[in-house]
Amino acid sequence: MKATMLKTVLAALLITTLGYSQMVTGVTKDDWEEINFEFNSAVLTDGFPSLLRLAELLNKNPEYKVKLDGHTDSIGSEKYNEKLSQRRAEAVKGFLEKYGARSGQMEIVPRGKRNPKTENNTKEGRWINRRVQLMVTDKDGKVIGAGGVGDAIRAMQAQCPDYSQTLAEILKKLDKLDDIAKMLADLKAENGKLRSDVDALKSGGAASNAAQAAQLAQASKAATPDDVQRIATKTADEAVAKAHDPRFSILGLNAGADNNRNVTFSGRGRFFAPFKENFAIQAQGEYMYFKERQEAQFDLGLVNRFARRGQAGLFSSFKHVGLEGMQNGGNLGQASMTLDYIFGRGRVGFFGSKGFMDNSVVNRTMISRNVWEEAYLRIVDQAGVSTALTLFGKTMLEANMGMLSVHGGSNKPGGTIRFIQPLNNKIALTLEGGFNETYVGNNANGRVVAGIQFGNYVQPKEYLEMDKPIPVDVPRVRYEMLTRRVRTGNDAPIADAGPDQIGAPAGTINLDGSASFDPDGDPITFQWVQVAGPSVGLSGATTSKPSFTGVEGQTYSFRLTVKDSYGLASLARVTITTRSAAKVIIQKFTATPSTIKSGASSTLAWQVLNADEVTISSVGKVNAQAGTTQVSPADTTTYTLTAKNKDSEVSETVTVTVEKPTIRILSFRAAPATINLGEASNLVWETENADTVSISTVGTVQVTGTTSVSPKETTTYTLTATNKFGSVNATATVTVNKPNAPRILNFTGNPLEIGQGDSSTLSWEVQGATEVDISHVGAQTLKGSTPVTPSGTTTYILTAKNAGGEATASVTITVIPKPTVTFSATPTTTAKPGDPSRLTWTTTGATNVTISGVGSVALNGSVDVTPQTDTTYTITASNAKFSTTQTVTVKVTPVKPPDEVVDPPVIHLNTPDYIETLYRDIFLDASGSTDPQGLPLTYKWEQVGQVNNNSAAAILSSTSPVTRVQLGGQFGDYIFRVTVTNSKGKSAYKDIQVRFVLTRRP
Repeated sequence: MKATMLKTVLAALLITTLGYSQMVTGVTKDDWEEINFEFNSAVLTDGFPSLLRLAELLNKNPEYKVKLDGHTDSIGSEKYNEKLSQRRAEAVKGFLEKYGARSGQMEIVPRGKRNPKTENNTKEGRWINRRVQLMVTDKDGKVIGAGGVGDAIRAMQAQCPDYSQTLAEILKKLDKLDDIAKMLADLKAENGKLRSDVDALKSGGAASNAAQAAQLAQASKAATPDDVQRIATKTADEAVAKAHDPRFSILGLNAGADNNRNVTFSGRGRFFAPFKENFAIQAQGEYMYFKERQEAQFDLGLVNRFARRGQAGLFSSFKHVGLEGMQNGGNLGQASMTLDYIFGRGRVGFFGSKGFMDNSVVNRTMISRNVWEEAYLRIVDQAGVSTALTLFGKTMLEANMGMLSVHGGSNKPGGTIRFIQPLNNKIALTLEGGFNETYVGNNANGRVVAGIQFGNYVQPKEYLEMDKPIPVDVPRVRYEMLTRRVRTGNDAPIADAGPDQIGAPAGTINLDGSASFDPDGDPITFQWVQVAGPSVGLSGATTSKPSFTGVEGQTYSFRLTVKDSYGLASLARVTITTRSAAKVIIQKFTATPSTIKSGASSTLAWQVLNADEVTISSVGKVNAQAGTTQVSPADTTTYTLTAKNKDSEVSETVTVTVEKPTIRILSFRAAPATINLGEASNLVWETENADTVSISTVGTVQVTGTTSVSPKETTTYTLTATNKFGSVNATATVTVNKPNAPRILNFTGNPLEIGQGDSSTLSWEVQGATEVDISHVGAQTLKGSTPVTPSGTTTYILTAKNAGGEATASVTITVIPKPTVTFSATPTTTAKPGDPSRLTWTTTGATNVTISGVGSVALNGSVDVTPQTDTTYTITASNAKFSTTQTVTVKVTPVKPPDEVVDPPVIHLNTPDYIETLYRDIFLDASGSTDPQGLPLTYKWEQVGQVNNNSAAAILSSTSPVTRVQLGGQFGDYIFRVTVTNSKGKSAYKDIQVRFVLTRRP
């Protein structure tokens, strides 16, 4: 009932107000509010009724399409205004799409500040230029209307069935009507401001504002009930929007599993309330359940949007943690700071946190009467990044990742990622995962959960267009569980010097205080002091187990002092007595016989007193009192008998000498000792006490005997006689007489120097050779000649051999190759006569090089030439046998006279470059054009733009300064171009836009 009454009052008030406007302005039902923007803003502030109507028409006529051209005023750079006009067109597209139009029906074109509708030198003119214009096409792609949103609506209403709305239908779209009443008081002031702006535009009066005046005149027609519907809808929406700052409240529930596959669930709620212009309060809470712990966190903070693309936040967070098996829960608190950058798809930012309520004890265990072990929770400070993005469509992503400053180990990462899929504007599905989200242990822990989210939220892609703060991702309180020991007092340590040692053997004696301890587990120190007995030196007097050297038949006493780290001490005492021990005596140790032949035996005999153990080297342990044993050493050996007991040890030695047979070579000779090559000699030998005999190059032979040898050269033979005790050597030499080596009487080549491809003749004569060979030719007779044709300089070697040796001789045939030449010019074409060009050449096989026009030059090099005309240079490379030539041509570019500078004509139109006409026949006049040089001019008229391919205009005189044009049958824009050319061929052109309209605006 209250809402119905409020609608009635609002409609009556608007009718009364607009009735006054009818009397003053004469607004009609065909006047639709255009789309204009505040300075440096892309937020829609007017035109809502018009856009609602257009959205309805597009929704019910899906084959129709609209192009949205965004415009700005002249303030700011081209690049910035290009982006601003893009955002303004996107804002209109988003509104139309929200209220029924399809995304595929709309196309966005940013125009920046290139096409102002009026002058930018007044506030009102800049307001008019901050606009979005529309062009509507039908199902065939034909343009049916272009201009403001009113032009688009009228064009579609003329082509489409009537879907006009009633006032009741528009009023049904109003919500929060209670808030409208609070805004009614502002309507009068806004209406007065509108009238003052209209009056200001009317008073503009200048010729450049004629079009704006015509629009204002049309806007002053009388209002109709349809206009009341539109204005009521617009005013109500603006009133509600201005009355409240946006508030974003959400409630989410999730369930899933942790990394141990245990069930986990969580619930969270958030309240976000902007106030004033740039501030907001954010309060939120979260409960998280895990199998072995439960957590609850509350966050409260302030957010300041200090710039369009930047905001910062400060928060206090408090968490209570309950852990299974612990005596108490823990309470933690941290302060955090956020800094966000806002862009077209959402936000990205940094965060950092620092704990201020820390070290909460959750468990306490007694270690000793004075020492307790505590388990406590410690906050993990963190720093990282977070983001909120619209991925595609309405799917959103929220994520954070931080580096965690861990106290009980190395630093670790931790983060959360959450996907949100809205089902409508109040309900969304969520999928969330994270690791090290709250508790940070030795091993990473994580969870994956899914759930549902309720509330009113805003898409991240809308953040940039909002002028208020946006919700912040507050970092969770992360913590770790550590242990520590706490002391409440101190007890003295307990000293224990070990039991007394009675009848200890003399020698090294060890003391043992390792049984000492501290009841509180504190570290202890040791100090031993001798208090009785003969003075001894203690080794390790400050350790738990020192030692000293005791002598026989003595008594020693020592005091142990044990201290803890807090200075408390206790004492203990120990006594040690040593006993006298019987000494070991070796009464006998002999070898019989003491000298033996190799392989024979000797008897070792011994007798010992007071020994516990007796050993003989190379024999081992034997009877400790007396005994004998047989030994058969291979070599002379010394045996050591060692006898010992607990107190003493003595040793004695005995030597068994082994006699060995001596090897001898009685004789070793060669008979005869000198032979001719090819004859034989006999080796004769005799040895004594040898097991094996061998002769070098012959092998193993009898211990006494003879063998025949036939060496090819003088050879020394070595005889080696060996037995198990060693070896001896002897030598015999057989001298071999050889025949004389061959002689080379002559070896020549004729000629010794030939050209490439020519031949030379090798000739030779040899004496006393059994074999003759020439390299590169092959085997030959003792005397002869042969032709050779080497490809390059070649040395031929003649080798003559016989049994007495070999002889060699050589001949070198020098081959003179044909010269080769590379020849080039850089550049090959000079810019003008006299400019330099560099001739560069390389040769091989040449002894002389000349260049025509230059003379003799080096075998390789370069030289600069300055030809006046095209010139061909010839290079000639020669040697003793051949000559080679090559040419290169250097072209010279002749000098051209300078070109005459001619300026293009200047076009002066006697008609405007933009014409709006009701008539098909018009005249276009460029007769005022001039030429700076006074040259005669020619004219060419042509059409360069038209409504469509079927609407060409007719140009009746295309080569005259003044031409008559007949427009086509289609209403719209026609573009004509005049090109003016002087007699030197320089041209200039200008375009004239002609708009053929159905009716002229009053």
